[in-house]
Amino acid sequence: MKKYQTLAVLLVLTVVGTLIWLAPASPKCPDDFNTPEESLVAFEEWSEKFYAGHLEATVTDFYEARRAYYELNGCRDAVERMDSYLSE
Repeated sequence: MKKYQTLAVLLVLTVVGTLIWLAPASPKCPDDFNTPEESLVAFEEWSEKFYAGHLEATVTDFYEARRAYYELNGCRDAVERMDSYLSE
């Protein structure tokens, strides 16, 4: 009986692991979204979470955190756009 329980647990873990591995990753970069609206919703959600965890954050803090997020996720185009906005 214990042998079947172990086998069942391994089977469940394998199925769950496979589903997680095959699940599509959610977009991280602004250009990965299907529509500008989806990108805006994701940006707003990120912004809310940022300010909820950083109540005293300045606009500069927000900019630096968002830029770091883009860099971490390989969003080169977004980083270039951000830098371009500041240089104008």
